[in-house]
Amino acid sequence: MINKELRLTGKIGNDGRLYINDQPALDFFGRKHKEHKVIIKVKAVGKELSGYMRAYYREFIIPEFRKAYMNLGEYLTLSETEEKITELTPMLQKEEWSDEKGRYLAHPKKFEDLDSYAAVHCLTHLKQMAAMDFGFDIDEEQFY
Repeated sequence: MINKELRLTGKIGNDGRLYINDQPALDFFGRKHKEHKVIIKVKAVGKELSGYMRAYYREFIIPEFRKAYMNLGEYLTLSETEEKITELTPMLQKEEWSDEKGRYLAHPKKFEDLDSYAAVHCLTHLKQMAAMDFGFDIDEEQFY
């Protein structure tokens, strides 16, 4: 099965031109789908790091993990994919001691609630998880 969808990140330079972070992937995609029509969606997410990281998480990381789960035969919504990622990511868990239960209880946190340091740490963890558990790469330079 040939993948007919590609998600990439990039930036718009001072000259107003769009620069793709992974141009070879775009070129490879083009060679695989010669003479096909395409729909291109470009979304500007702002200059600030935190806005970019939030958008990168929502618009790139979650859909890539969804695709990885699909390749394993597990068809999830984006919401279900985010829940699975949250369960597997320590930075997205808030743990509190419960005297009543005599153990720590974990409560999910939203990516948007992380500070910049924790967000970078979370994305680094997800990069490792993607490579080790799912066999795909996340380019770390894309979120700095």
